[in-house]
Amino acid sequence: MRGKHAVKLGKTLRGTDVAPYTGVVFAAHPAFFKLFVQTEWAMEPPALLARRRPRASDEPACWLVHALAGEGQDAEPAQYETDRARFIGRGYTLAAPRALLESGPLSGTVGNVLDPIISLRRTLELAPGGEARVTFLLGAAAERETALALNAPRAAGRKEFFGAWSRLC
Repeated sequence: MRGKHAVKLGKTLRGTDVAPYTGVVFAAHPAFFKLFVQTEWAMEPPALLARRRPRASDEPACWLVHALAGEGQDAEPAQYETDRARFIGRGYTLAAPRALLESGPLSGTVGNVLDPIISLRRTLELAPGGEARVTFLLGAAAERETALALNAPRAAGRKEFFGAWSRLC
């Protein structure tokens, strides 16, 4: 888990985006470590999931989960992206990706992606003197249900999710 805390010191309403980004890599031969990755958006609890499609029925599975929770603001639902090309954009760079420089929602691409990433974005609207806290979860598990259970405290209530973050950080 990783947390971010923002405080608005100015005198005007201000919006800001938070959007963690990471590549999805599963152990395999270096030429194929990003291939055959499937992503999905789970509605309950809300989270991005990724897994490498098994090549054999006895191959062990690995599920990656990425979720976020917000406190102290009227947050819109998180937007998500799992395609690197759509996130960065043609003619843009990782330091200045299209997803953060242009207005508009992320595409919400999921499924089989050639160059997978996971990114969630939430816009925080901060009033003068206002505060917002966002906690991001990144975890892995052998089964889909176990991966989603890592996000269960967030689904059960914000207090438990943020309490876990404050004990870790």
